[in-house]
Amino acid sequence: MQTDSFVLLSLKSLTALTCRKVVAVFLSLISFALSPAVMAEQTETINQASAVIESPQANGISLSSVQLLNNMQDAVLSQNYQISFINTENGKLTDAFKFRHIIVDDKPLAQLLYLDGPAKEILLRNNIVSYFQLDNESFSLNSSRIIEAFPDVVFNNFNTLANYYDFFPLGKARAANRSCQLVRIVSKDKDRYSYIIWIDDKTFLPLRVDLFDMNNALLEQFKVVELESIEDPADFENYVTKTPYPVLLAAEDVKPESDTWELTTLPAGFKELSYSSLNFQQETISSKLFSDGVFSFTINVSNSAGDNKNHAILRGSRTIYNTHSNDKDIVIIGNLPLETIQQIAKNIVIITH
Repeated sequence: MQTDSFVLLSLKSLTALTCRKVVAVFLSLISFALSPAVMAEQTETINQASAVIESPQANGISLSSVQLLNNMQDAVLSQNYQISFINTENGKLTDAFKFRHIIVDDKPLAQLLYLDGPAKEILLRNNIVSYFQLDNESFSLNSSRIIEAFPDVVFNNFNTLANYYDFFPLGKARAANRSCQLVRIVSKDKDRYSYIIWIDDKTFLPLRVDLFDMNNALLEQFKVVELESIEDPADFENYVTKTPYPVLLAAEDVKPESDTWELTTLPAGFKELSYSSLNFQQETISSKLFSDGVFSFTINVSNSAGDNKNHAILRGSRTIYNTHSNDKDIVIIGNLPLETIQQIAKNIVIITH
């Protein structure tokens, strides 16, 4: 899950919820963005995926599709390259970027520049990501990659995902004036959105990632408009390594003294990555993050604020659903269909002591 971006975009869609709920969700998502468990999970997934490039055919799934996807994530992590790309949501341009990535002494150095709006730059070095921005304070986080640079689906062990997803080769096309191979990713349970990934024939880098809803309507798109190699990375290396770090933010996972709720059934492939218990205005907000490596959701539980109506907000791939159980407010945020989020809500059991 692209947690930092997910936090900011989700907050813009929370206007239908009460002020306390907005702050509750914000605090819980920020804690996940800084969570050591989430960062460790990302690093472990990347390492596992890098180790399976020569793996044999898995579960009868076409080796060519799985191999192509594994080669893609390996290319993103190991090559020197520069891309200019745009993101769209429901057909509307949201952001334009330039991303540079090199490997020095087996370690990545990277830069992401926002091309529109207030000047903003993100740098990666020594497993620390630094955010430089004019309209807010600059800061750093512990992370192995710049999460805004590619959709999370790129960073996976696709042999493992074959237990929960089907991969379909769709032939060849062109993107960014380059020849590509297309692979569609669909969940076996048909309870999640689907992807089509356009993979460059020469470099194996992803040149386009389309996210479709349950009716095959395009929700979001990552699209490269220019791809270049970085032949002489010395100047870029010097710039990234010499730039001073802003303040490093850190957080620890805090386990609640006693669980006040539990999720009895998870969608196939999902697991709990992190949890936190936050105190705000003398109330406790219990939050947990779940992911299958491709899609994610958070559950946030607090005492009822008095409004017992259910609310649902849909924006692009993000669903925000507010419901109630045993005098508790439950807010679920995830890049999943509303029907799947509602089913998850039905499986939440409030524990009374």
